Amino acid sequence: MVKFALASIALMAASLPFSLADNCSPGIRYCGYNLLAKGDYLEQITEALNGAGESTDTQHVRQSFFICTGGPGGEISYQYFCNNGCHDGGRGQNDWCN
Repeated sequence: MVKFALASIALMAASLPFSLADNCSPGIRYCGYNLLAKGDYLEQITEALNGAGESTDTQHVRQSFFICTGGPGGEISYQYFCNNGCHDGGRGQNDWCN
């Protein structure tokens, strides 16, 4: 019984990071930093920036604007770099650039 309880706890602990990650909402525009806070988006952000010929430095990763195109992995599409900062629009709302 103890082994079963320990195995259950270990399984729950191992799956916790996956349950906390969230996909973006299709049609919503996000700042890079909000995508990073939402889930494991660093690779997708880097790929989108590379595909657009943009820098992949920290500022571009965090301050670029993306639209969620949906799909099983919460795919994103690069829109543009926010020269004057990218701002949080709030839960379920579009972020915005200056």
